[in-house]
Amino acid sequence: RTTINHNNNHNQTSTSTSIKKFTFCERIRNRLILQIFAYFEQKPIWHRSQLMVQVFYVCSDDISEFNDKPTSSGYDGDIAMMIHQRRQRMSHAHAAANSNSNNSNSSSSRDDTKTYLQHTEKQRLIGKFLGVAGYKFLHGSFRHCHIRFGFDPRDKRNKNIARPLQMLDYRVGVEKGGQLRIQSTWRTAGNRVG
Repeated sequence: RTTINHNNNHNQTSTSTSIKKFTFCERIRNRLILQIFAYFEQKPIWHRSQLMVQVFYVCSDDISEFNDKPTSSGYDGDIAMMIHQRRQRMSHAHAAANSNSNNSNSSSSRDDTKTYLQHTEKQRLIGKFLGVAGYKFLHGSFRHCHIRFGFDPRDKRNKNIARPLQMLDYRVGVEKGGQLRIQSTWRTAGNRVG
């Protein structure tokens, strides 16, 4: 931001930059959203279950230095709960490692700067931020798929990209499933027309 001060008929230009300091919750949220955007750059259509098996991580420094309070702006209860659970697991693992002196000389190839999210953490956090990167179809061949903003799978120009990413959704009732020896929990309330 540049401001011009008029003092004694001289034009003085001073440049000041204001950098917003993000809370830990905001920092973690922004990093997760950037990871979601990176996956949408690879492929414009994702089913939620496909995204849940992808790798998402949080920086280990954010976990160890986390100090957000519930009253601070930008606080996210789901992120704070995940951090609290991770800290507990890390302290238990650290205590177990200290009590076991036989493994003190073993080398670790794991990246200690990243803490990878588990499936339940991904369901809670990534599902919450999917709406930032794309929109969701409710019906049709892209039912329950998340699609990157700016990409329309119905457009003829996108058919070569979108067609292989369509979801086939078929359901087998309990009675027919028993005949086909398929375990099914889907029940119909009536006959489907069409």
